[in-house]
Amino acid sequence: MEDKTTNKTLKRIDWLDTTRGFAMLLVFWGHIASRSSVFKNAIYCFSAPLLFFMSGYLFRIRPNERFGDFAKKKVKSIVLPCTWLCVAIILFSMVWQRSTAPLSMVKLLFLQTRPSWPTWYMACLFVLNLYMFLFVRCTNRMTGAKRIYAIIGINLAAVALGMLFYSLPAAKNLPWYDGIACLPWNSDLALMALPFFSVAFYAAKNGWVDKGSEFLLAKTKHNVILYELVCLLGLCISSAIGLYSGKLCGMNWSLDMYYNDYTFVPLTYLSGFIGSYFVFLAWRPYPVKFLQTIGKHSVIYFAWHLQIFFPILKYFIDPLAIPQDWKDILLLISTCLLAEAVYQFLELTGTGSIFGVKASVQADSDQLWDKPILIGKRRMKRRTAALAALCIVCFLGTGLFGLKKIYGHEHQMNERLGEIKASTDRIPELADALRTPDNPQQLMMQNKLYEAVSHAVTKGQETDAFTSIACGKDVRMLFVGDSIGAQEWSKSAGDWIEEQYGISCEVKNICMGWGTSFTGYARLHMLEEEEPFDIAVICFGQNDSPVDFAWFYETVIRTLLDDNPNCCLFSVLESSQRAYTEKIQEIIRLAAYYDIPVIDTLAAYEQSEYSYDTLSPDTIHPGPLGQDLYLQAFTEAFGKQVDAAWETVSNQISKALTGTPLTWNLSLNRHFKEQPDDPRVYDLEQFLYLPVEGFTRVDDLTYVREDVQASGLPGVFYWVVPGDNRMQIYADDLPLYDLAENFYHYNTQSRIELLDKNKITVDGRITVVFGSKEQADGFRGLTFSNSVASAEKS
Repeated sequence: MEDKTTNKTLKRIDWLDTTRGFAMLLVFWGHIASRSSVFKNAIYCFSAPLLFFMSGYLFRIRPNERFGDFAKKKVKSIVLPCTWLCVAIILFSMVWQRSTAPLSMVKLLFLQTRPSWPTWYMACLFVLNLYMFLFVRCTNRMTGAKRIYAIIGINLAAVALGMLFYSLPAAKNLPWYDGIACLPWNSDLALMALPFFSVAFYAAKNGWVDKGSEFLLAKTKHNVILYELVCLLGLCISSAIGLYSGKLCGMNWSLDMYYNDYTFVPLTYLSGFIGSYFVFLAWRPYPVKFLQTIGKHSVIYFAWHLQIFFPILKYFIDPLAIPQDWKDILLLISTCLLAEAVYQFLELTGTGSIFGVKASVQADSDQLWDKPILIGKRRMKRRTAALAALCIVCFLGTGLFGLKKIYGHEHQMNERLGEIKASTDRIPELADALRTPDNPQQLMMQNKLYEAVSHAVTKGQETDAFTSIACGKDVRMLFVGDSIGAQEWSKSAGDWIEEQYGISCEVKNICMGWGTSFTGYARLHMLEEEEPFDIAVICFGQNDSPVDFAWFYETVIRTLLDDNPNCCLFSVLESSQRAYTEKIQEIIRLAAYYDIPVIDTLAAYEQSEYSYDTLSPDTIHPGPLGQDLYLQAFTEAFGKQVDAAWETVSNQISKALTGTPLTWNLSLNRHFKEQPDDPRVYDLEQFLYLPVEGFTRVDDLTYVREDVQASGLPGVFYWVVPGDNRMQIYADDLPLYDLAENFYHYNTQSRIELLDKNKITVDGRITVVFGSKEQADGFRGLTFSNSVASAEKS
């Protein structure tokens, strides 16, 4: 039986190509639509399982085939094409996207982890084929009920192992971790996909799809519309089960295998099985020609659509003044057309097989391109004629482009010279107008007003930051937060202020990767004495625990205002929360209490034309497009405040022009609240920092400090190193804390952490012992909040 089936796989199966083409359209739409799209979340319930279902349906093993021979065959048919597809992506990123890290991309090419490559499915499929080979060989040795139990047991064990891996803290500390816990070549995902793959294999072996289609055709009396409506109903049931599974876990979606989102696992898998089966039934008796074409060429469509076709097409589509829904549809259609054009070019040049085009498809293309064509009196192959036409088009296109650039440059220079001449001719006229103003009294009043404004800003009364900006005064801005606040958008915010308002904006960023609100509170106290800040942006929430988050967040606010009483604050609602979580709600509540404007990046992401995955590729930090949205949200919130301040200044100008005395109503201490929202804030008012310089290093691992008198909530400032970390703290030789952590990452990480939420008292000697010299080298000191001792700044 297996011999016969193996021979049949050399021929294309039209309805399977149609199914594959339909799956590609689902993949495209999933990557185009916003994560908030109900339709996207509905198709995600079965779109990824469908890919594995199709591959499992075609899985075959030759009789007596050895594992080594099977693996070599899969390396040739999957690994080598996958490698060349990735090489093309690397070259494109260097040319089109000006990538500056090709070597790091080459390094990740060998890992094939999900955050790195859109070919994750091919990498996973290679490992999955190896798993399935062992699976089939193992179960074939059994018969009857034992075989059924073994099949079910192995599938359940595979899913359990996958879920166990995702739950392990070490999974997030692997050297290649970039927001998604995964193993090289997506071996973890292959475990999770094994049930879909194996069920499809047995469905093909036992003819479940053919039997189901025949049964449904008989019941619908071969009525095409009724048949497809029943299949559509099956897909709706699949999506309903999946979305309900997500709802049980507080999600708007049920399944995203790329990001390890499985919600309520039993219902999620049931949804995937039902959806995949009904898609197969839908196209089994009714293949569609254009979907067949996409299905035959699916390897090119799938591998390059996200990293190559989308960037090229969006360059032309995004500027169009049409609704976003129409842009999405246009992108979907144009992606299919561009992918097909690229495929035809590969076939024209005979390179399709290098990128994994099957031999049966290659044969069809060869028949097309090798057919003769008559051009005048000369007969030649279509392939030769097409290549010649392509060369002519490229030659003419290059020539026309060069002529256009030359003419355009000359035309632009002539226009610019004309503008300069016209401006120069008006200089005497403008000079006369300046010497003889229309209303000398008005000019005198304006000069008096700006003199008064300048005096109020620079020598007299203090103003808040926004009034200062409206009057042309330079400002200082502080960013305090986690790694999201440490990104490039914060620097761009300062550049935007300088460009927008023609002033100098000095930006200081004390954001810290892995930082919590307690980290920000400590960092503020450790700042050296310097001039007050005019603006401060608070960016926390991603790494904080919901428990006591509001307490520490409010402490950051009040610590900022204690040292910078006229500072204008902003609170960032971080997009990484993905929804208005409990922590986001606390930030909104505290911002309302202190009258702090919020920078709502959640809303910016939601209203964007891009999906969350595109904006934040590692699921946490904004990528280039995401940072643009962060900056846009900042400038909108900031601009509103400056506009309001300028309106006040304008009112003063109007009064001055009518002779009304100037009366400033400045918004000083705009965030001042005498009483905190949480009284526990008082427990953190005093801060003591014991820097490492005050300790004696007695050996490679140990620091000692004598005569310490401190009390309060203890914290530590140190560096975590890759591997096993251990830190022990003693007070007068009595153990206080014993911390151990396995940190599987490629570099060290600076941290300021709260050791205990209970107050402790130390009166005597403190000893800190580390597990290695490298850890000890990273020790920076201890902190005590609400300490009875005077604070030390460093």
